[in-house]
Amino acid sequence: MRAATRQLAAIAPGATWLLGEQGEPAGRDEVDAHRAYWNALDAAVRSAQARGDDATTLPASLAGVDASRTQGTVHALNWQRAGRHA
Repeated sequence: MRAATRQLAAIAPGATWLLGEQGEPAGRDEVDAHRAYWNALDAAVRSAQARGDDATTLPASLAGVDASRTQGTVHALNWQRAGRHA
């Protein structure tokens, strides 16, 4: 997901709106926020794995990420996906 989001942002550097495979069109700020989320998620997963933490325990927050992105089942599924990719 990190690579795909990075590629999406790189495809049209001057674009105002970007259209992904799912969801609504996203502005540049939303794409940047999504990239920050995936980067923070990856860093948190790798850190948890290095400590030997239980893979099912999500952190209470992610550094630099709005709390609204770390709520609900989508975030839990993303945590699992990031864990498999790390």
